[in-house]
Amino acid sequence: MAQERVLIQSQPVNNYTTVEIPVTANGLTRIAIPDQLMLKSYPGHTVVIKAIELISVKVLTRAILNAMANAPLAEVVKAALVFYCEGWEKIQYIPLARLQPVHDSDSTAATTFPFIEQAQTFENLRNLDWTKSYVQYGNGSVSANSPYAFILGVQYTTLNDQGAEIKP
Repeated sequence: MAQERVLIQSQPVNNYTTVEIPVTANGLTRIAIPDQLMLKSYPGHTVVIKAIELISVKVLTRAILNAMANAPLAEVVKAALVFYCEGWEKIQYIPLARLQPVHDSDSTAATTFPFIEQAQTFENLRNLDWTKSYVQYGNGSVSANSPYAFILGVQYTTLNDQGAEIKP
C-alpha cells in the first residue's frame, strides 16, 4: 500500500513573474529597472510585492525574455537595489546577493544540485514605481562584463479597492 505525502507550504506561490534588468554597457554606476506593467498599481488594482529573489545562474543561465546571460557573481556582489514606492525610496541599497536564496552544499562538485531557502519577504511593499527604481553599483564600482541581466523572481498579490485579494 502506497503512502500518501502531503506538502504544506507556509506561503504558497500564487502570482509569480520574473523581472529582467539588462546591463548593456560597461562603466555604468546605476542601472534603471524597466517598467513592469504586470506589477504596476492603478486605480482599483493595487499590487503588493510579497517576496523577491535573485535568480542565480545555477537556476537559470539566460534571461527568458531578452536571452541575455545571467549576471555573473562578480557583478552581483557589487550591486544593490533601490525601490521607489509611494513617493519615496522605501527600500535603499539592499544588496543583490542578499536576495539570492539558492545555495549549493558543495560548490566544487560538478554534479551538485542547488537547494532553495525562502525568498526575501517584504511587508507592505506596494505601489512600487519600477521606472524610478534602480540597481546601484557600490561606491567606486562600475558595471563590467556586459551584456548580461540581473533576473529577479517576484511573488506578488493584487488587491481591489476594498483591500480584498484578486484571485488569478
